[in-house]
Amino acid sequence: AAPYPLLRRGDLGKEEEQLAGQPDGAASGGFLKSFGDLKFLALSMFVLIPGTFLMIGVTKYFLPVFLNRADVSQSNIGRVYMIYCLMLIYAGPLLGKIVRAAPRKASGVMAGCILGALCILPLAVFDGVLAMVLCMALLGLATAVNIPAYGEYLLRLEITERLGSSQALGLLNVVERIGQAVAPIVLGLLIAIFNVQDMALWGGAVFMLLAAGFYATRDKV
Repeated sequence: AAPYPLLRRGDLGKEEEQLAGQPDGAASGGFLKSFGDLKFLALSMFVLIPGTFLMIGVTKYFLPVFLNRADVSQSNIGRVYMIYCLMLIYAGPLLGKIVRAAPRKASGVMAGCILGALCILPLAVFDGVLAMVLCMALLGLATAVNIPAYGEYLLRLEITERLGSSQALGLLNVVERIGQAVAPIVLGLLIAIFNVQDMALWGGAVFMLLAAGFYATRDKV
């Protein structure tokens, strides 16, 4: 979504300034070595890739396909999508302050994971526009939490001390690009194999398991 990178730059600006004086790690091989860090690997596999997959997959691919099959007009599809954007714009600043003020930064990541898992469950209970309205509202809240939570947590990991803030945030973007790349492929396969209700139920369960995996491997910062 268009507001996503704008909010991210604003939210992480303070942290980048605070850590700007830290020495950057050696550029050569830094990105590959980072995946040997178990805390960063857990963050990537349990949170970053699934979270980006969910955001891109639902907003860019599933939303128009689902509502088009329900004979919803293009203008109304756009209005449903705007719910997601409005949640980012209006809830994002408040949720960002709450996440940054939290003493445990992993708690913000966990909150985003749980909201992400919950956002697809309305598709198993409701039909048509109502299902997507609820889905977009919860996904907007999840993204509004995730934007500051990812950076707040990552910037306090040991890997950031080794690589420096700029490379650590670069890693964040690289991993998110992976989620964006796999989203249309995986989502297309899921749509072809499952009906919407089954996909929502199984998807919610999988995302809750991923959240549990992150909780079990988190760094208590």
